[in-house]
Amino acid sequence: MKLNRLLKSCVCVLAACAALSGGGAMGQQSISTTNAVTEDFGGLGTSGAATLPTGFRVNSAATWTGGTAVTTQAYGTTGAGVVTGTSSGGTVNWANGVTGSATDRSIGFLTTGSFTSPRNLLYAFTNNTGGPVTTLSLSWNFEKSRSGSRAFDWTFFHGEDGTAWTAATDGNQSYPADAANTTISNPPLSVTKTVSLTGLNIASGGTYYLRWALAGVGGSTNGQGLSVDDFSITLGSGAAPAITNPVAGATGVFTTTYGVASAVQTFSVSGTDLTAPIVATAPAGFEVANDGTTWGPTAS
Repeated sequence: MKLNRLLKSCVCVLAACAALSGGGAMGQQSISTTNAVTEDFGGLGTSGAATLPTGFRVNSAATWTGGTAVTTQAYGTTGAGVVTGTSSGGTVNWANGVTGSATDRSIGFLTTGSFTSPRNLLYAFTNNTGGPVTTLSLSWNFEKSRSGSRAFDWTFFHGEDGTAWTAATDGNQSYPADAANTTISNPPLSVTKTVSLTGLNIASGGTYYLRWALAGVGGSTNGQGLSVDDFSITLGSGAAPAITNPVAGATGVFTTTYGVASAVQTFSVSGTDLTAPIVATAPAGFEVANDGTTWGPTAS
């Protein structure tokens, strides 16, 4: 009786991790993963002069260049720091809770006659996945912390140079005017947006830009307390997973003596744009390993 053993070669699937680096708070965020990268703004702290996370900046103009990455106010939804009636406008580090202690934060604006709209929140990332990116899956929450007797609109855009923009209306949100400027929502009122951008061509090493624009309808006074929170971005290639050099069955001749394993034979299997490891399954009477040591009916 002959016993045979088959070895398929090691399948190496590299799962890259997010590299959340960049040239400081004013620089683009480096993304080297196709997994979701998230930002909940909890790192803003409690200061009215908080530094925005890497990749984010604000600007009165609709351009990345010339923006700043520091807030000018901090307001909350309960306790000390609640803002009602006449107030100082600015780029706001909004707290879900007490201004000076809450860890749940968001970034947004409160416009006034002197801090006028439109105001822009911008985000830029560099594609360091090693390949082109053709799709972006985005989500975030719009939050409303304070009422205002002027209507406001958020509009959403994306582009490849931080200057010219393409509208993505799935990311828009309108807020009708309220009766007064005195209602505080604790917790903030929240609306979730999901946006899928397709047909892109972001080269490896290339930078891409997103923009949220907040504008008062007909003016800037009597502003509503509005912000962006819980941002998520996933980069995709749009390519379907593929396995190359698949092995349909054993090739070659395996010869051995009863009780003695056969010599090892090696087969190469590889894949691209994988969403899960490749699993090699041995036929009856054979075993498989991805390292030449740990043998069994399957190897991942």
